[in-house]
Amino acid sequence: MMLLSLCALAKSNPNSSCPADNTSAAVFLECDKPCNSSSDCPPAEPNCCDVQCGKTCLGNYQEEDSPLCPTPDPRIRCVAFVVSCINDHQCGKGNACCSDNCGRRCREMCPHPDSFNFQCRVFLHQCTYDYECSGGSRCCLVAGCGRDCI
Repeated sequence: MMLLSLCALAKSNPNSSCPADNTSAAVFLECDKPCNSSSDCPPAEPNCCDVQCGKTCLGNYQEEDSPLCPTPDPRIRCVAFVVSCINDHQCGKGNACCSDNCGRRCREMCPHPDSFNFQCRVFLHQCTYDYECSGGSRCCLVAGCGRDCI
């Protein structure tokens, strides 16, 4: 499901499950499920959110990325801001809804840092971004030791 709309800059109550009013983040959403209140919305998208082009039903909006999201690649430049997910639940097992320079999309998560079964004495990053890793490896936080290609 790809959401892209230039008409719908989100502006809602930051204490709800709707996107917060944050014009610097410019959350673009599609107004394709009109509503007057949350009681008008289906269980899968239980929140009636106020956006610039009207009110629309949305799933629970996740403000912050999972700590297992990869670091966005600073070399990427965008033509359009695209939101293809609003929470990790939409992405399926092993994936997370992650921000990048162009919006939000489902990405494969890094393993949990505690899953490596060892302790570190020194915190040192071996990489910062996935593109620094070879052979399809990803740059992930390893056991609290720092980021490394895995």
